[in-house]
Amino acid sequence: WQLMAVYCLFFLSSMDNLSLSRELEMLFLYLFLLVPSFSIGVAVIFKWLLLGRVKPGVYPLWGWFYYRWWLVNRLVYNSFFYKYMLGTPLVNIYHRLLGAKIGKNCHIATREIFFFDQFSLGDYSSLGIDSKLNGYIVEDGWLKIGAVEIGEHCYIGSRSVVGINTRIADEVILEEMSMVSDNSSLPSGYYMGSPIRPAAVPTHHVSTREAIGEDSSILENTFFGFMHYLGIIFLMLSTIVSYLPGFAFVDYFYNHTNYVTTIFFAIPVGAVLCLSMHYLFIIAAKKLILNKVQPGFYSLRSFYYLRYWFINDLLDTPDVSILSDSIYLPMLFRLLGAKLGAKVEMGEAPNVIPDLLTIKDGGFVASSVAMGWPQVYGNKIFFAPVTVGKKAFVGNVSFLSGGKTIGDGGLLGCLSLSPTEHQGQQPGSSWLGSPAMFLPNRESFVGYSDATTYNPSKKLYFTRALIEFIRIIIPTAFNLIILYHLFYLIDFMVKTYSWITISLVLPTFELFIVTLLIASLVGLKWVVVGKLKPITKPLWDSFIWKNDLVEFTFSYFINPNFNDFATGSPFIIWVARCFGSKIGKRVFCDTEGFAEFDLIEIGDEVCINRTSLLQTHLYEDRVFKVSTLTIRSGCNVGTSSIILYNTLMEENSSLGNLSLIMKGEYLPTNTQWVGIPAQSLRLSMSYNEQSKETIPDIAEVIKGTVTV
Repeated sequence: WQLMAVYCLFFLSSMDNLSLSRELEMLFLYLFLLVPSFSIGVAVIFKWLLLGRVKPGVYPLWGWFYYRWWLVNRLVYNSFFYKYMLGTPLVNIYHRLLGAKIGKNCHIATREIFFFDQFSLGDYSSLGIDSKLNGYIVEDGWLKIGAVEIGEHCYIGSRSVVGINTRIADEVILEEMSMVSDNSSLPSGYYMGSPIRPAAVPTHHVSTREAIGEDSSILENTFFGFMHYLGIIFLMLSTIVSYLPGFAFVDYFYNHTNYVTTIFFAIPVGAVLCLSMHYLFIIAAKKLILNKVQPGFYSLRSFYYLRYWFINDLLDTPDVSILSDSIYLPMLFRLLGAKLGAKVEMGEAPNVIPDLLTIKDGGFVASSVAMGWPQVYGNKIFFAPVTVGKKAFVGNVSFLSGGKTIGDGGLLGCLSLSPTEHQGQQPGSSWLGSPAMFLPNRESFVGYSDATTYNPSKKLYFTRALIEFIRIIIPTAFNLIILYHLFYLIDFMVKTYSWITISLVLPTFELFIVTLLIASLVGLKWVVVGKLKPITKPLWDSFIWKNDLVEFTFSYFINPNFNDFATGSPFIIWVARCFGSKIGKRVFCDTEGFAEFDLIEIGDEVCINRTSLLQTHLYEDRVFKVSTLTIRSGCNVGTSSIILYNTLMEENSSLGNLSLIMKGEYLPTNTQWVGIPAQSLRLSMSYNEQSKETIPDIAEVIKGTVTV
C-alpha cells in the first residue's frame, strides 16, 4: 500500500493525462495516511477480543488457544508503526494498551515481547536493541507461557534473552548477548554470559558513567512523543518521494510506447532511478539533518536524539539491506562517513552508526553483526566507536560493543561477544563465546590463491559488479511490474464494481501475488543455482554471487510479505519444502533463519523457536563453505540459537536459548545442551543452580584446536 501511495502522490502532482481516476488517487492517499494507525488499533482490539488477559500456563500446540495466540502475535508484531516506534515514548503507550505494566521513563528498543499481560518493567529501566523477552517457549509440542518481571533501574543488554518465569530485581545490569534461563530470580548485580554468571562491572560500562539518572517530565515525554510521531510520517513520505522520478519515467514510457518497451526497458531503468534517488536522499538527509555523530552521552529527550533516531530508521530499509554482501554497500557507507579500507567485505549491518565505524584493509564483517550499537541507561544514550583491524574477521550475529577493537588478523566468532576491556586488540587473537574466551589455536584454510580471495582480476571484479547490480535492481523492478498491473486492476474495479465486491476480491488477489512471487523465486532458485550440495568456493567465485542473488531476492520479497506473517504456522514449512528442505510432520518453526534450503533436513515434531538460525554456510579465510545440517525427530531448538553446518542433533536432543552448536558437532539422543559454544546442561546451569555446584571453566571443557 505504501508504493500505491507513491503512484497517487505522483499523479496528484501532475494535472495532465491522469492515468487513474481521481477517486482512486484519493483512496490511495487515505490508505497511506490511515492504514498505519489503523493497523495499531486493529492489533490492540483483536488482542483483547481474541485473548483477553492471558495467564501463565502450558497449552497444546496447534490447539484453539494456540491459533488465537498466533493470530494476535502476528498482528501485533507486524503492525506498521511498531517498528518505527521503537526507542520512542510511543512504544511504551502501545505496550500499555496491550496489557503490559510499563513504568515511567522506560526505554524499549525491541519488538521481541509477546505476552504483554505477563510482562512488567520498572521505572527508569532500559531494554536494549533486539533483546528477547518473549514470555513463551515452545518445547515438545507445548506452548509454555510465563511471566517476565523486571525491576527499576535495570539494564537489559542488546540481543540478550530472558527466559519465562523470570524475576529480575531492581538495579540488575545484564550485559549484551547474555541469557537468563527459565525460572530464574536475579538479585541486584551485574551478570553476563550464556548462561549468565555474576561478574565484576567493567570499568567503562554505561551504568557506571557520570551524568546518569536524568529525569524527564510528562510534558517532555508528550512533546517528544508527538515529535517522533511526526518523524514517522516524514520518514514514510521521504522514502516515498525519493521514488517519484522513477515512477514518472516508467509512466511516461507506459503512456507513449508499447507494453514490451515498458517492461524490458523502462522498468529496469526506472528501478535504477528509484534506488539511486533513494540512496542520494539518505546521504543528503544524513548530512543535513544529523551530520557527524560524535562519541559521548546525549539525552533521550533532545532534538539530537530525535535526529539520530530518524537517520537510523532511514537506513533500516529493504533497499539498503539488499546491498549487503556486495561491493556496493561499502561504497554507500563511505559516503555516509564510515572509515573503510580497501577490499572490505560487509554483510547486513543493522543499526550501525557509520561515523563511528572503522574497518581497515581486508576486514571482513559477516551478516547481522552488531557493531557499536548505542547503549541507553538513565534517560541517556551513549555512542562509542568500533574498529575492525586489517584482515580481521567478525562472524555472523556477533556483537562488537562500542569502544572495542578487533586487532589486525583477529577473529570474533559466530554469536560471540567482544572480549572485555581491550583484550581483543591483540593482533591475530581469536575469540569465541559469551563471555568471550581466547582460542589458542585456530583452524586456517589454505588452497586458494590471493587472486580469488583478496586480489581479483579486473574480469572477476567486473563480473561480480554486474551480477550484484542485477541482484540489487531485481526486487525494485519486480515491485514496479506488480504495482503497475495492480494499479490498473484496482482502477478498473473501482469504476465497475461495488466496494463490497472489491473488498472481497483484493485479499484474494494479494494472496495470488504472494503465491506468484513464491513460485517465481522457486523457479529462479532452480534455474540459477539448482540443487545445492556441500561445496567450497573462494570469495571471488560466481557461484557465491549467484547464490546471493537468490538469497537476497528471497529475503526482500518473501520475508516481509509472507514469512513475517507465517512464522509459527505450517505455511512457513510448506514454503521451505518448495525450496528444497526435507522437513517432517508437525514441525513448529518460529524463525525465518533458513539459507541453503537443500542442505537442511528436519525430522518429525521438531520445535525451532524464535529467531533461531540454521546456518548452513560460513566464510573462513574468505573461503565460502556450505554443507548439510540435520535435526532428528523430537528435538528442541531454543530462542536465538544458531546451529552451524556439518552438525547432527539426534532424536529428542535439546539446545537451549542463545546457544551455539559449532560445525561438525553431534548432540546425542535425549541430551540437553546450552551455551556459546553449547555444553551439556550438566556443565551449564542457570545462575540459581551455580550456588549448588561448581561449574568447570569452559576453556577446560574445550581442549585442542577449536574451529569456528
